[in-house]
This record gives sequence, structure tokens and C-alpha cells, in this order.
Amino acid sequence: MRRSTVLVVLSGLALSTIACSEASGPDRSGIQVASDSVSVWIGESAKISATVTNADGDVLTEPVQFQSLTPTVSVDQSGTVTGLKRGQGEIRLTAGSYTKTISVKSFPIVKGKLYSPIATDFSKFTPTWKSTSKSDAGSAQANGEFVVRVSTLDEKGELLIDSPSPRGFHPFLYQLDADSAANLSVVLVPTSWTIERGIYKGQTVSTSLDLVMDEPSLNPYYWGSTDGNELFIEPQAIRIESFPLKVAIDHRFSAPDLTPADSAEIWFVLNRLEEIFGIDMFQPALADPSWWPDAEPHAIPGVMRVTKDGVTGSAGASYPLSSNQPAVWQQNLGSWATGRFSKFTVTRTILNSGWLVYGTEPFPTMGPRTVQMHETLHILGVGHTSRIPSTQGPAMRTAEPSKYDVAYIELLRAITVLEQTHDTFLGLVPATIGERRIMLNKSTLPALQP
Repeated sequence: MRRSTVLVVLSGLALSTIACSEASGPDRSGIQVASDSVSVWIGESAKISATVTNADGDVLTEPVQFQSLTPTVSVDQSGTVTGLKRGQGEIRLTAGSYTKTISVKSFPIVKGKLYSPIATDFSKFTPTWKSTSKSDAGSAQANGEFVVRVSTLDEKGELLIDSPSPRGFHPFLYQLDADSAANLSVVLVPTSWTIERGIYKGQTVSTSLDLVMDEPSLNPYYWGSTDGNELFIEPQAIRIESFPLKVAIDHRFSAPDLTPADSAEIWFVLNRLEEIFGIDMFQPALADPSWWPDAEPHAIPGVMRVTKDGVTGSAGASYPLSSNQPAVWQQNLGSWATGRFSKFTVTRTILNSGWLVYGTEPFPTMGPRTVQMHETLHILGVGHTSRIPSTQGPAMRTAEPSKYDVAYIELLRAITVLEQTHDTFLGLVPATIGERRIMLNKSTLPALQP
């Protein structure tokens, strides 16, 4: 209690003074802050403004010391708090005999850069981070840089990057760890592709990743597999700069099994493929005695090896190499060092020339050139599809690569080159999931065989 003196005038008496007590106001001494909590995003900062007051609320010059009690943030002696990693804790403030703690949260920030195989203004895209408790929308700049400031401390979330209708790109959708989503490279996949070269140059094909991935019984057109809840697509498209690929036909050690007629058939098909795709894809190479046939073929990168001694590999189609010599074609992708295949092998045996046999199912007769085109496309990194007009379908619906084959292969090459250039897997897989979930209302994963 504080004491005060009051002057009192008594009627008819002398003046007198009386000492009395007066109730004091609240004690306002201590460390004062604007809020008892502070929030920051990782890599960003916020300032704590603190003052020290006496009992009457007068500001004192007593300095305030700051100490972080959590590894999720740092704080300097000016009160600047910087987010270090996702989490929450406390900061202690000290001034003389006064102490105070305030709570602090450090939220993750999702950011990265968008890439596209076609010129795009990325500012029309909206990145959204959805966790179990909340969704946070961010923004993208025209150059592709995007940021989402997350307002929850959840460990995982789904990143959705989408554009307004009509969509020019498949929605990007993928689950990520919040702690590792701060420097993302995202490759967006167009919903249509205008063919850049070859006999179909200038034609535009609508693209559906679901169309080429949804293969319950065969390898997909874009090589892929599932492992538990994960989807993998192998980036096997050969870069244009890797062409032309060497083709060595071993007449020396395979004679008389490989005949001049076989060579003519092989080169007819390879030349036709060059016309269709508009790329100088193949060049003849002599079988060098120093490595052929004794050296391991896998040690010869970039050589398409044609020999009588077949090797194991993915299922081979069977049909004559030339009109008078039935054969079985088998291909092996081999190793993919430097992005080039290792070998292409042929083994020969007599079969019923009236049918093309795939597994145990007969299909209508297709000529040997179609078979060779089909198997050569495997060498170039293409799988199977049953849902687009294609020479890669199980029934071989077209006699040679159609505009769909060319468009999808060009698109695959463009996307995988961007993925490799920017060292990311965030391209074909998230676009496939996004198309299925967002556009088609299907499950996350296509029906691939593990």
C-alpha cells in the first residue's frame, strides 16, 4: 500500500492534517511483449519487441536478453527469431531479476521452381499444400518460382499444382515430407503435344498419361512399376544428342544365319523409323574383332548388336526377318550407361509364319517389318499399350509407328530430359497421379504389375 496525506478542514476548528491509506494500482513491473507467442517460417524471421517497466509502468533502460529453448528456431539479442526447422518450443527473455517465456512455432515453407517443355506463363498456376488438418494456397511467378507458406506442423502433405480450365497441363499431385519440400524442381506435363519433326510434324495429339499407364497385364507404354504405394516410371527415353546409334550386324561370326536379305530388311526398317521420327537415329558400324564376339556386349555402349545368338530379355515377338526366313526376335535393353542401350540381339528359329504369337494369344498376321519396328522401339525405351492406335499394342494395331507413338515418344523424351537436367523425379509420376485423381476421379496408382 502506498501512503498519502490529505488536508481536511473541520468546521469551527483549527486546520488539521490526517494521514490515511490509498489503494495502489496493479503492479506493472516486468518484461512486456506484444504477444505471448510468435510464429515464423523456416528461413524467414520475425522480431520480438520487448520492454522492461517498473511497478508504475514506466519504461526502464534495463536490456533484455533472448535465449532459444528449442532447436527449431534461433534468436539474436535484438529479438530477431529465425525459423530453422519444423517444430515448436519456447524462447526465454531475461532482464535483471525478471524472466518471461513465450511460445514459438516454426512452420515449413514449400517452394521450388516449375519447368515445362513448352513456353508457359507459370503465374496462372496455383500451388496448394494439403495436410491432414488444413490446406494452404500459395502463388507462382511467371518464371516458375513458387512458394506456399504452410500453417500446420504436420509431417507430410500433398502438393497440388494446377491451372484453371481448360487445363493445358496435367495436374501435379504428389505426397511429400514437409521437411524436404523447400527446394523442389517440378516438371509439368502438357495435356497435348504438337509433333516437332518427322512425317507427322505439326500435328497435335491430346495426351493422357493414364491411357498409356493403365496396363493390368502388360508393361506400360512408359516403362513403370509399382512397389507398395509407390509408382515408378523409368526414364529410358534416349536424348536426341545421343543419336545416331551404331548398328553392327555380325555377318562374320553369324554367317550364314544372317543373310544379305536380313540386312536389307533391317536397314529398310531403321531408315523408315528415321523418316517417321525425323531424326538421324542409326548408323552402320563394323564388328571390331578386338571386341566382337568375345567381349561382353554390355561393355560396348551405344551399339545395337545383331547376332544369331539370342539372349534373355523382355518378351520377344516372333515373325520372319525376311520373306523366306522365319525368325524369333528378342531384345534386351541391357545397361543404360550414358543414356544409351547396350545391345540389340536377334535369335532365329522356325515358327508358324501365319501368326504373330505374343505369349499364348494369337493375333492377326503382321509383317516382319512391323515386328522389327515394334522391337526396335523397345530399344528406344518404349513399352506397350493397348489403348492407343499404336504399333506397340498387343494386337499391333498399326503397321508402323503412328502419330500417337511419335507424339508420346517426343513428349517422353522432352519430360525425361528436363527431369535429368534438373535432377528430379517430380514429372511423369505426379502428373499421372494428378490426372487420375483430379481429372478422372480414379485411384492414385494405375493397375501396374510390380
